Amino acid sequence: MIDEDEREALPIPVADPNHNTLDESIWRTVERDAHRILINTRCVLLPFGIRHDEKAKILRDWDLWGPLVYVLALGTCLISDVQEAPALFSTVFSTIVFGSVALTLNVLLLRGHLIFLQAISLTGYCVFPLNIAVLMMKIGLSRTYCTVLACSSVICSILASLPLVSAAVHEKRTGLAVFPVILLHVSLAVLAVFSVQVR
Repeated sequence: MIDEDEREALPIPVADPNHNTLDESIWRTVERDAHRILINTRCVLLPFGIRHDEKAKILRDWDLWGPLVYVLALGTCLISDVQEAPALFSTVFSTIVFGSVALTLNVLLLRGHLIFLQAISLTGYCVFPLNIAVLMMKIGLSRTYCTVLACSSVICSILASLPLVSAAVHEKRTGLAVFPVILLHVSLAVLAVFSVQVR
């Protein structure tokens, strides 16, 4: 749980309607985007200290830079040990895209509010625990070690996505809404376990 001091140090980025990004410097834009990536990543790592109104702000103020970085990092880490690198790399991207489409349609069918780009942002950020697991798998002690890491990353990713998905649907439908996210992360974890070469 995030206490009050940490919550004050963790500002949720909010779009200012009077702010014009065309007039700001490139460095200010990069700094603002890097800050948002850092805040959203921290929310993924510490998902249960977020208040309900903060969840809605995070979901509303989505971005695609963080997900792009994390999905590229995951694909790059996975292809370093395989011969069919382009096929595996495209599989990672297509899994994220199809998972995001499924999440968007599922939330809309459950009478929630979520657009496709928000779903891409949510799934992209929630891939971060799998990135850490894949880097640790590179040690490659055994297939069991890799499987335990993959299972842990799936649990972390699902727990990270629960508060954000719950902001998009009615609270009683969160379990149904998160089902595509579970399938997405299980698929990526299985792909990771069988792609990493055990030494």
